Amino acid sequence: MHVTVRPVTSAPARTVHRALLQRRAAVYLPAAAVRPEPVSPAALTALDVVVLDRGYLLAPELRAAFAALDDATLLAAASTLLSDVEELLGAGRQHTPLFRSFPDGIPTDTGDDVTSTS
Repeated sequence: MHVTVRPVTSAPARTVHRALLQRRAAVYLPAAAVRPEPVSPAALTALDVVVLDRGYLLAPELRAAFAALDDATLLAAASTLLSDVEELLGAGRQHTPLFRSFPDGIPTDTGDDVTSTS
C-alpha cells in the first residue's frame, strides 16, 4: 500500500500521531526553526528510502517540511514517523508462522483446496 504523507499544521497529542497517519495519511511536524544551512540531501534521501521500504512515500510538501527542520527536530520527527509506520505495519505484534518448520514441514495437501479455473 503506497500512501502519500503530508504535514499537518496543528499540534496533536502524541497518542493522535498514529491515527493521523492511519486515517488521514498526515504527519504532524513542529514549526520549522530558521536553519543556518540546508539539511543534507543525503539525510532526506535516506529518510525517503527507509519510508519507501515500508510502503510509504513522502509527499513533496512533507519532504520540504522535513528539510526546513533543524537537525535535532528532524531526527526526532523522522524517528516518530518511522515508529508510527512500523507500528501500523505490525512491528509490535507477535507473529506466529502458519507452518512452524517452514519450508521443510509444509503438509503435502496444502494446495488441495485450490481450484483451478481453466
